[in-house]
Amino acid sequence: MKHSLLLLTLCSSMAFAEESLSTEQIRGHLHDYSRGERRSGFVPFVGSGVGSLVAGTLLVTSNTEFGRGAGWVNIGFGALEVIAGLYFALSSYGKERALDEALTANPAEFARSERERVARITGRFQPILLAVEAAISAGGGVMAGVGALRRDELMLGLGVGFAVQGLVMFLLDWAVLDRASSYATALSMFRPR
Repeated sequence: MKHSLLLLTLCSSMAFAEESLSTEQIRGHLHDYSRGERRSGFVPFVGSGVGSLVAGTLLVTSNTEFGRGAGWVNIGFGALEVIAGLYFALSSYGKERALDEALTANPAEFARSERERVARITGRFQPILLAVEAAISAGGGVMAGVGALRRDELMLGLGVGFAVQGLVMFLLDWAVLDRASSYATALSMFRPR
């Protein structure tokens, strides 16, 4: 009975032991994460930025107070989205290469430094961005409401522009946080010796 209990304890602890990823498996996750940075930079960020620039230009040239208010906000955020998207996409090539070399040279040091970097992204940077973007969107909604009540078309346009662009940026950065969180999970399972 004593041996059966010991065997049962040993087997159950093995069944619940966390899986450890190999160096090649984490290398795959690293490259997936970097490709995701490129795709999100080139497609959603630059795409929404170009769309915002076009919409903003059309609104500004509509010669209405509402159009000018919403248009200039869209143009400003559109430029920011294009610049951020190009930065994420283009810088990912060099970062990916450097991280791959670091993983090859010293897997334990790579794991430590990459966990710290991704923890800053998921625990500090992205949550702050999401809070700011939510505040911009909410503030824009309030501004639009006040503009509508006062029948101030410029304020209404500005508010709608901020509300929409705050939401767009929130959704773009939520996807960034989701991708970084998945990568963080993979990194937590990488325990090189």
